[in-house]
Amino acid sequence: MSALPPARIECAAAEAARSHALFGLSHTTVRRSIESRFDHARHTNGAGRPATGCVACHKSERRGVGLTIPAGASAHVTCYQCHGPRAQGSAGQDISSCSTCHSTGRLTRPPTLAPAYRVNFSHAKHTAKLSCADCHQPRAGAARGRQVSAPQPLMHHAPAGAASCAACHNGRRAFGGDDFMVCTRCHPGPFWHF
Repeated sequence: MSALPPARIECAAAEAARSHALFGLSHTTVRRSIESRFDHARHTNGAGRPATGCVACHKSERRGVGLTIPAGASAHVTCYQCHGPRAQGSAGQDISSCSTCHSTGRLTRPPTLAPAYRVNFSHAKHTAKLSCADCHQPRAGAARGRQVSAPQPLMHHAPAGAASCAACHNGRRAFGGDDFMVCTRCHPGPFWHF
């Protein structure tokens, strides 16, 4: 029995055929499921880290508020920049075989972007002075959706060792004076209620 409805199998087959044609790969029978495997921890350190860092895969979106998460066909294009058969410096990292990244199993599509909570936040402004690792930590081997930590909504004061807004917005490093105590500094708009 298939893990995907027939219409989705046809869509997956068409997507695979396009990807194979685009990158000059031979087309093989498309599996009934296209569950993917990805481990952020393998891409954040050492030889696995892209020269340009996180922005090699995650592009700015919504005027710098969010960053994209590659999924579907965009994931193929993104991954093939470093891992394709013709990619430079990808010795031992060729992913031209579907089974390198895909296995049989129940299909669960990754989200295409993380939620932006009702805060006045911009990745573009923060990455001008900070690295991604100041707020996000990769978790090796964690399940999809839990591979990279992030400050949680309303995490003004996080547990020890966890990233929080207050780590920097403490009146010394950012938001001088009492600005952190003024809720509307981060939470503007008509939907913010106390």
